[in-house]
Amino acid sequence: MKKNELKRTLTIFKNIYENVNKKAWNCVECGCNKPAINSHLIQRHGILDNITQNNHTVEVRAADMMRWDEKTPPLFMFKQVGIQQAISLKIFCSDHDNSLFYDIEHGNVDFGNYRVQLLFSYRTLCAEIRKKEINKEVNRRMRNSNELYNDGFHKILEIQDEGYNLSLRDLNIYRQELASELSSPSQLFVFNHYSYPPIGIYASASFSYDETASTALGVIKSQNGVVWDSCFIHILPLENSTEIIVGYSKNHTNPKLQNYAQSWGNLEGEALGCKLTDLFAGHIENWGLSPSLYQKISATNKKRYCDYMKVHATDYQIMQNVGFNLFEGCF
Repeated sequence: MKKNELKRTLTIFKNIYENVNKKAWNCVECGCNKPAINSHLIQRHGILDNITQNNHTVEVRAADMMRWDEKTPPLFMFKQVGIQQAISLKIFCSDHDNSLFYDIEHGNVDFGNYRVQLLFSYRTLCAEIRKKEINKEVNRRMRNSNELYNDGFHKILEIQDEGYNLSLRDLNIYRQELASELSSPSQLFVFNHYSYPPIGIYASASFSYDETASTALGVIKSQNGVVWDSCFIHILPLENSTEIIVGYSKNHTNPKLQNYAQSWGNLEGEALGCKLTDLFAGHIENWGLSPSLYQKISATNKKRYCDYMKVHATDYQIMQNVGFNLFEGCF
């Protein structure tokens, strides 16, 4: 693609992404048509404000598309973000954002409590649903753009859209299970809870931990109605500790997923840093860190992480070999 053509295409991409990000979305809660607000996956007061500096944290974000060129894939970089934008998305209306999560937003929260663990997982699961809906809207606008029309490109978009639909089907099944547990708990979900010293990191996400996820077999399973096994993980920075919650549904699990949930216990220094690096480079997007921890990370490791993400951002293999510790010497 010639330079001028690339610039024109990237401008269209950028305009589509920016317009979708400005789009007004309704609350994801079933039957609610109220406008969604910017909902935090982890609450600011009592958790995120423990690690902010000047009301900012650091997260990994995509670089400006207009800085791409024909030899450079999408760039990722660490960016300072205001606490209002940290780990947040237009998910729930104000009423549902306040009422659904009252138990984890007020008072002394017991992070070993089953209902508390369900609520964190329900919120991040709904965030994944909204992200897929946003991706589908971007996809739809690209398909409808006459300037982007290309048979090969449209075929890729159609395959992507099928993947989003299958993912939304799975996510909504998990949502029904979580909602049912919140209403009438039956211990369907298993959560492993670990406490560590403060490390200045936060995360809340769900991701597939199914051996077939990156293979044609995974597609066949999904098309046949089989739900992929998924993991929920929450890393919560408190004033005097870091609480880590890792869980899964008994309806959708496998031995490797169960071992993975248990493997987060009793980690020290280098082992904890490698575990976190594998998680952030190989599985999830929803994470961030304190500015002070960011300053401790070597420039070499920051570059290694961003370079790895450029190549593996769409790699769904559960056993990725990241091969380095982003937090080397930090803990």
